[in-house]
Amino acid sequence: MMAPQSVIWKLDDHTRAKHIILRKYLDAWLPILIREGRSGLLIDGFAGPGEYVGGEIGSPLLMINAYQLHRAESLRRGRVKFLFVELDPRRAAHLRQKLQAHLQRQPLPATATYEVYTGRFVDAMTNLLAGGCRHYDAMFVFIDPFGFSHAPMDVIRNLMGCPRCEVLITFMYQEINRFLEAVYRTKRQHYDALFGTPAWQMLLLDAPDVQTRQRRLHDLYRQQLLTVAGARYVRSFCMRDRKNTTDYFLFFATKHRRGMQEMKRAMWKVDPTGNFVFSDCTGLEQGFLLQNDDPEILATLLYEHFRGHQVTIDEIEEFVMADTPFFKYKSSLKLLEDRQQIVVCGEEGRRKGTYKDPTLLIYFR
Repeated sequence: MMAPQSVIWKLDDHTRAKHIILRKYLDAWLPILIREGRSGLLIDGFAGPGEYVGGEIGSPLLMINAYQLHRAESLRRGRVKFLFVELDPRRAAHLRQKLQAHLQRQPLPATATYEVYTGRFVDAMTNLLAGGCRHYDAMFVFIDPFGFSHAPMDVIRNLMGCPRCEVLITFMYQEINRFLEAVYRTKRQHYDALFGTPAWQMLLLDAPDVQTRQRRLHDLYRQQLLTVAGARYVRSFCMRDRKNTTDYFLFFATKHRRGMQEMKRAMWKVDPTGNFVFSDCTGLEQGFLLQNDDPEILATLLYEHFRGHQVTIDEIEEFVMADTPFFKYKSSLKLLEDRQQIVVCGEEGRRKGTYKDPTLLIYFR
């Protein structure tokens, strides 16, 4: 996706899909992490002008709306701040106007504030981290740049060092791949910063086809989020353009299992197949070829992974959240128990098909 030169531009379908994921996640995230006696910081690191040419709202107003329209009254008893970062002064000014007009009609409660920061994302995060982020109980950072030289891995690592910080990142695969073999003066520093390692250079070697290089770029970035940024769970969602080629990946990274569960739930609202792919060539109204929410599929994955081992429900849930596209697993366990492929070592009187106790032992035959 090329960066537009105008103040506002047309909303495309895969950005619309990305906004659905963002909104669904915030609907789940907000009441969990912002409640009485707690504080939260929501950051849009590349906020834009706040609207599109068709009048659709941008991500900053989407975040504000998610908070204002949420039915959980507990949100109003916690403190929340919205920080919107925008480099282009014209777009930052337009965003301020949109926010002011919106908040005149629907003011924020006294427990909520917002700030529009005009400048680079890196500078805004450096200032935030220098001032200390420890007084926030939770942080959510939406990192949605047009290019690939504005969100270095060390900044993401520093953000993930804050208490309960989760990040949703647009990884601009098409631009990254296009310039991978280009020759320009600052190329190495930009790619080193993006990945947090010079290992990307090895991706140019022995890549027999486009799909292999795409997978290697994806996997390297995912691995860096886990090992360098310190995330415990990482999931990606592939966004395709109108030619059905990969435009970018949407990466979510967190240290918390519940956060991953809710993000998967949000992603399935866009692609219920569990492949986490949205393509502009199909559009939001089109169905998907494969409905992967069938519990039989996860049952097979669980059986193949744990066969011959005795594990707890907690260990099963960890595997499901960290290593599969799924977020629900109990119906899959029930299938396995009905087929006698697992033995449940529960207390006497336990009702078959129930798996509430995280310490419950399951033996996979």
